[in-house]
Amino acid sequence: MEPWDFPEKFDQLWNELSDERKGQIIHGCASEIKKGTCQQLIDLIAERLHTSVQTIQKWPLDKFKSHLEKYRVADNLTDRIVYAYVKSLDPFRFDANDNFGEDDLDEDDCYLPSSIEEAVVNLLGHYDYEDVKLLMQFAAITKIGHWSRVSEIDFDRIELLIEEGESLGVCRG
Repeated sequence: MEPWDFPEKFDQLWNELSDERKGQIIHGCASEIKKGTCQQLIDLIAERLHTSVQTIQKWPLDKFKSHLEKYRVADNLTDRIVYAYVKSLDPFRFDANDNFGEDDLDEDDCYLPSSIEEAVVNLLGHYDYEDVKLLMQFAAITKIGHWSRVSEIDFDRIELLIEEGESLGVCRG
């Protein structure tokens, strides 16, 4: 397993993504907007177009996607777009947090890197590799709560844990 980069800013993360992956994220974000979530993005688009939120919410998905692309650069919305995509992974995000207990926290109330490594292995067994990677990169950039030490994970240990799981007959994916 190749180590992941943990960029410090969302624009750096975005620039490292393939065009296909960017398209998936824009699509996921647009889907969240269509569901009525991500109110900040809806409000921003309505304000830029001098129209009502209700009008924006009636748009087809492709129209959301084109406007997200346009405003991502113009208004530096990369962080909000990535957040909306991560938010669309709600069951996955909750599963990520279910991997931890009290013993997995350090004195600063952050998950221990070794515990995060085990969580990554568990998540890779159930979720898309690229989504697991993006969630971890998102956590590293935002330094959200317990996840602030995610950039310290050891990829050699993750690889070893995966191999041990496979040798025990643990099914991945």
